[in-house]
Amino acid sequence: MLNIIKMDLYRLLKSKSAYVILMIIAAFMLLSVFMIENSIKVLKLENGQSNITGETSDAGDNSQNTNLGISYDGTALMKDHITLLDEFATMISSAILLLFTGIFTVLFVCGENNSGFIKNIVSCTKKRWYIILSKTVVMSVFVFIELIITLLMTGIGSSIFLDNFSLDISWKLFQYMGLQCLLHLAFAVIIIMVSVLTRNSAISMIISICLCSGLGSLIISYLSKLSINGNNVGAHLPDYLVTSNVQTLTSNPTSEISIRVILVFIIAMLVYNLISSLVMEKRDI
Repeated sequence: MLNIIKMDLYRLLKSKSAYVILMIIAAFMLLSVFMIENSIKVLKLENGQSNITGETSDAGDNSQNTNLGISYDGTALMKDHITLLDEFATMISSAILLLFTGIFTVLFVCGENNSGFIKNIVSCTKKRWYIILSKTVVMSVFVFIELIITLLMTGIGSSIFLDNFSLDISWKLFQYMGLQCLLHLAFAVIIIMVSVLTRNSAISMIISICLCSGLGSLIISYLSKLSINGNNVGAHLPDYLVTSNVQTLTSNPTSEISIRVILVFIIAMLVYNLISSLVMEKRDI
């Protein structure tokens, strides 16, 4: 098992796609800080005008809750003092980092099938579930690296573009980063399962993008409203989706929310890794 993990870690270090994605993340975060800074100015101007006229736009607020796609909520940054945690949470909640996580997971897992390298790996071990465990370990390393890069680029960009930014590093920042790390790793495990089931990079990539865009959460939210014999059995189901927790996790989570995130992570690790391992064991490679 250790040899397979070492081999996958070596592949990660030599993977050009990993370095390209990490550089894109770094550039994207700097650009995102600049765009958010402009959006904050626009929001403040609109709020000033609405205060003068006394008008509100409830319809617009309601439409934001049902929008699909990746977007930033600049309203959380409309205050006199913006910390690194505030900016970092805004970046992560957009699910853009989740998208990059899914893309690399597909490239890393399906790359073995496309090149036929998976046959060499299978011949090196008697227990194929070691392969799934190795992929999980590698993705945990990648997720940690991309979160560190996101944090650094967010801090640098905010220092450059935001006048009211303060580099306030606190325990809450590391708590939020740790919870998001668990959620992103759980999402990577889901994409590993999808890639193992389909063995097709195109299909896996499409599913990953759909999940990150909120399509899966939207479908589950509608299904959860269905009632059986008058009982809404799935009312709280959307609260335990990985993508929903990534987008709704606040910068100051309560103990209840933190426990829920950990529970979602544990369930994802057990269930999806088990499915991937069973498929890998039974499949004729």
